[in-house]
Amino acid sequence: MRRLSSENLHQVRGAALPRFDRNRLGTGIVHIGLGAFHRAHQAIYTDDVLSKQGGDWMITGVSLRSREVFERLDPQSGLYSVCSRSGDSEHWRIVGSVREVIVAGGSGTEAILMKLADPRIRVITLTVTEKGYLYSPLAKGVDVQHPDVIHDLRSTSPRSMPGFLVRALMRRRQAGSAPVTILSCDNLGANGVITSDVVRSMAEGVDASLLSWIDDNVTFPCSMVDRIVPAATAEVLDLAQRQLGVLDEGALLTEPWKQWVIEDSFAADRPRWEDADAVIARDVAPYEQAKLRLLNGAHSAAAYLGLLCGDEWIHEVLQRPEAARLLRDLLSYEVVPGLPDLPGFELTGYIDSVLQRFSNAAVPYATRQVATDGSKKIPQRLLPSIESGLRESRPVFRLCLAVAAWILCLQRSGLNSGTGSLSTPIADPHDELLKGLIDSGQDIDSGVHAVLSQEHIFGRLGGDPRFRSLVIEGCRLLQSRSVPEALRMVSAASSGTVGIDSR
Repeated sequence: MRRLSSENLHQVRGAALPRFDRNRLGTGIVHIGLGAFHRAHQAIYTDDVLSKQGGDWMITGVSLRSREVFERLDPQSGLYSVCSRSGDSEHWRIVGSVREVIVAGGSGTEAILMKLADPRIRVITLTVTEKGYLYSPLAKGVDVQHPDVIHDLRSTSPRSMPGFLVRALMRRRQAGSAPVTILSCDNLGANGVITSDVVRSMAEGVDASLLSWIDDNVTFPCSMVDRIVPAATAEVLDLAQRQLGVLDEGALLTEPWKQWVIEDSFAADRPRWEDADAVIARDVAPYEQAKLRLLNGAHSAAAYLGLLCGDEWIHEVLQRPEAARLLRDLLSYEVVPGLPDLPGFELTGYIDSVLQRFSNAAVPYATRQVATDGSKKIPQRLLPSIESGLRESRPVFRLCLAVAAWILCLQRSGLNSGTGSLSTPIADPHDELLKGLIDSGQDIDSGVHAVLSQEHIFGRLGGDPRFRSLVIEGCRLLQSRSVPEALRMVSAASSGTVGIDSR
C-alpha cells in the first residue's frame, strides 16, 4: 500500500483534508519536541488557523533525541492523521501544518540552529516533557551539574533544549533578527517562567552580555495545555490504514476534548490561535493551577495505584469502583479546597469531566506511560496540594498515598499488588538514585525518609514530619494488604479522614 504523502493526498478516503495550499505558505514556527502530544494539540490548532485564514505559519518540527518521528513523517511530507474518538463516535483528519522534521546530531544540529535563528521564525514552541528543561528548583535555573548542561556551556554544538535556544539567540542577536516568542506547552506550573529561567541562566554561563538582548527581544509566555494523547501503537497504525486507504506511519488516536490557554505576551506577530478556540489570557496561572492539580494530579495518582493493582490502562483503573471513589474524593476533598476562585470554571463539573475522560476506553492510555518521570511530575502535580492541605490542616492522606504508590513503583520487586509484582521499574531520570535509597533502608520507614529527603524533588516539604508520617502510613497500607483491598479501605473512609490505621 502506498505511503501517505503530498502526492497521493487526493487518494485519502474517510478523513477531512487540509483546506490550504501547503506549498504557498511559509514557515513561521519551530517546534522542539515533535512528539504525539504536539501533533495532536498545538499542530491542530495551527492547522485550523491555516485552514481559516492562511498565513506563513507552517511548522518545522525538531527532535533532539530520537529519529523515530523523522522516519515516520519525513517520507509523508510531514502529513499524518489524527482520529478523535469517544465511545462509538470518531472523526478522522489529515493534519498539514508540519512542513518538515529535523533531528539533532551531525549536520542536523547545525540545521536546527539555522532554522531557530531564521528571522522568518517568530514563534518557537516546546514540548520536551518536564525533564527536558534540566531545571533546578533550588538554583531557579538550569541544572549546572547535568552532563548536557556542562557540555552545552562549553560547546557551540548543543545537546539540550536550553543549549539550542541560547546558541540560536546568540545568532539572532548577531544577525539583527526580529524579536521571537518562546512558548512552553509542557505540563509545568509557570512553564514560561521556568523556560525563561533556564534560558537566562544558560545564557549567563555562555555569554552574559546576551541577557540584556533577551530582555528586549524575547518573551516567554506561560500556557496551559490539555488533551489526552496516548503513544501511537501498531493497532492505531493498522486502524488508520484501513480507514484511509493509504499507509500512515504517523497516525495518532486522541480524545475529542482539547484546551489551550496562552498568556498574551508575544514579542512579535503570531497565528490567531483564538480563531481556533484557544484562549488568549492576561493570566494563565489560575487555569494552569487547576489543570495541573486536578487532571494531571489525578492522572498520576491513577497511574501509580493502577500499576500496583496490575492495571495496564488508565481506564481499567477507573473500572475499579474503589479506585474511582478514591480519585473523586482526592479531588473533591484534598485538591479543590486549595484552589483559588475561578470565575466561570465550575469545579464539580470539571471533576466529572476528568474522571469521564480517564474512563474513555476508546482512547486507551497506558498507566506506565503516565507514571514515567515521577520525580519531575510529582512536584508539579501532587506536592502543592499536599503543602496547602497541611498548612490549612485539611486531609491529604489520599494524595500522600499516591506519593507512597510512586515510591513502591520505583522498586523492581516485592510489590503486594494482588496480581503479581511489578516486573520492571517505571522510567525516571533519578531511578537508580531513588531505588538505591529505598533498597539501602533497613525498613520502609528509613527508605521513605531517604527518598523524601531529596530536596531537589520535595523541597522543604520532605522534612515535614506530618508529610513523612502519612507517606510511611500509605506505604505500610499498600504493603500490608493487596492494593485493591487497601483502596477499598481508603475509599470507604469518611471525607475528613486524615489517615488510615494500616495495622
